[in-house]
Amino acid sequence: MSSFPSFAYLLPTGRCNLNCTGCYATLEQFGRNSRKGELTIEEYRKVVCELYEMGVRTFDISGGEPMLYPHLTALCETIKQYKETRIWLITNGTANSVEKLRALEKLVDRLVFSLDAPTPTLHDQLRGSRGAFAKTVEMIRAARLMRFEEVAVNFVVSRPNIAAAGAMLEFASKHVDRVAFLTFRDVSENGVFYNLIPRLPELREMWQTIATALERNSRPKLVDLVSPAFLFPETTAFRRTLPPQLRNRIELHHPHLRGHSAFHKTIVVKPFGTLCGDTAMVNNALFEIGSARDGVAEVWQAESARWRARLAERQTALRTEGFCRDCSRWHVCRGGCPAAALHQWSDFMKHDRSCESFREKGDFK
Repeated sequence: MSSFPSFAYLLPTGRCNLNCTGCYATLEQFGRNSRKGELTIEEYRKVVCELYEMGVRTFDISGGEPMLYPHLTALCETIKQYKETRIWLITNGTANSVEKLRALEKLVDRLVFSLDAPTPTLHDQLRGSRGAFAKTVEMIRAARLMRFEEVAVNFVVSRPNIAAAGAMLEFASKHVDRVAFLTFRDVSENGVFYNLIPRLPELREMWQTIATALERNSRPKLVDLVSPAFLFPETTAFRRTLPPQLRNRIELHHPHLRGHSAFHKTIVVKPFGTLCGDTAMVNNALFEIGSARDGVAEVWQAESARWRARLAERQTALRTEGFCRDCSRWHVCRGGCPAAALHQWSDFMKHDRSCESFREKGDFK
């Protein structure tokens, strides 16, 4: 029996006007440098129909920078022709204009701006473009005056910016409804950076800073804490210490928790129409299962089970003879992100090294 996804990531273009150091979707071979080969709006209408019939109701649109895709509004209109669909649009905010936002305000349910610092110097440094902060903040303020159901910020947490998390939440209290603190994932083609993940004491301090700030402010309404699966015990223990009113405002997320998500619940449509199972996998052709142009459902039914089996084999190997054999976090981590492992070792069958510094420091065994 085939397992159909309920959540689709659409990457209509790989082109981007920024050069972020830790970008998970650099897409150098898959659309970064050319729009030739991108799915047309006619092709996307067919793709959206197929995804909806497969059971997808939430469409997360990113890239690349989605605002550079010439048919973005038409794509959103296509999705909204179907009942009970939701659109989350993630943008860096620098390729936007008030006119573009107005065309989307009745279509996009959650408009998310990528903002990695509450100050120009650090944000522009991390995003590789002087003036990026000013432009993004200008568009956030413009969006707040429109009819988007939810305006949000994604803050990628790394060692260079974790100290700014509290100030970011203060910024968010004035400008947005929701903030996601996403712990850095080491899959960028710009280099192997698993040591950019902050240490556990730093993360705990950040979590507490967030809780303290939320006690003082009614906004943002919601905070998402996105952490590695191996930190599931720590994040859940932290959340249990909070009073009920704060627990209701902090949502926990753990990518690849217990090895479930890729090729199970999620599907990714890459800029040239190829399909894979998770956004962390988009930079490598190894994880591709076929092309949307050949029919999304047909490709999924024919190939996704093969990848689920390969990932299950990986878990078995790591548990019986690999690095993870005696790890106390196996029940939640299952070897970590296979895309990160491929990036770090050139072999997805090995473990994701993101946990190594935590184990070396005795955070867990």
